[in-house]
Parts: sequence; C-alpha cells; structure tokens
Amino acid sequence: MKRMKVMGVVLTALFFAIVAVGSAEARRGYDREGGRGKGGPSMKWGHMHGLHRLDLSDAQKEQVAAVLKEHRNDIVQISSAVMEARNDLRAAMRAEDFSETDVRQAAGILAVNQEERAVLSAEIYSELRGILTPEQQERMMHTRERRGMKMRGKYSPEAGVSALDQWIEKHAN
Repeated sequence: MKRMKVMGVVLTALFFAIVAVGSAEARRGYDREGGRGKGGPSMKWGHMHGLHRLDLSDAQKEQVAAVLKEHRNDIVQISSAVMEARNDLRAAMRAEDFSETDVRQAAGILAVNQEERAVLSAEIYSELRGILTPEQQERMMHTRERRGMKMRGKYSPEAGVSALDQWIEKHAN
C-alpha cells in the first residue's frame, strides 16, 4: 500500500511536470498503471496514462524522484491554490446574487495561480527532460501531442458552439 502511495505521488508530480494543463480538482489518486486507485495523491493533474510507457531505468527513477522531491512543497502549494481559486470562481459564478466584480476578481486570482503553475511545470519539465533519453523525450512529446489533439477535439470552441446551437435549435420556439 505504501509503495502504491509513493508511486501515485511520483506519477502525479511527473505528469504535472510534463503537462502543464490539467485540472486541479480533488479526487482519488492513481495506481501504477495510471488508472484510478485508492490511496494515491489527493490532487488530479489530468490522466496519468502513458507515463509507464517511458520505461525509466532505476537510475532515471532515482533522478526523477530527486527532482520531484526538490519541488514537492511547491507542487502541493500551487495545487491547493489553484483548486481553491477554481472553487472560489465557481462559487462566484453560481452565487444567487450576480456580481461581475466578484466573478472578475475570482477569475483574476485563478489566472495568477495558473500562471504560477505553468512556470513551475515548465521548470520541472526542463529538469526532467535532461534525465530522459532522446527516445523517451520523443515518446513523451508524442503522448502530449495525442492528448492535446484529443482535448482540442473534445473541448474545441467549434464543438462547444455546435452543442450550443443544437440545444438552442431543439428548445427555442
């Protein structure tokens, strides 16, 4: 169980470093294969699939662990800040009495925290890239590109507008 917790934390932090985008919503952690599991980290940084495909050597795992250990407190701090800011924005958007000022203020705080997360992610990613072989770097980039293409297709502005138009057409008089 302890090994699964350690692996979950390492995979979560590694993904954070590899993919700056993702959601910082609380949910259960991940097991060694990248699926949902019990007892992993409490922050979600997106899907963990593909990290096991890097086939890190024992020496690389130790180096990655050292990088992640160095940044662990920053990762936890910014994860919490982003999650809290996202929750505050959601609350402002759903408030019974609409306040543009409150929504804008909450959105600004979230943006600042996401900027900090992006900078930290880029810093960690840069350090980790030096640990990986050229083949592992290529594999990692391919995984990121595939995930980005999926996300762009699923959450593209066109897809959202199309769904919006369909809903309006179905329900408008």
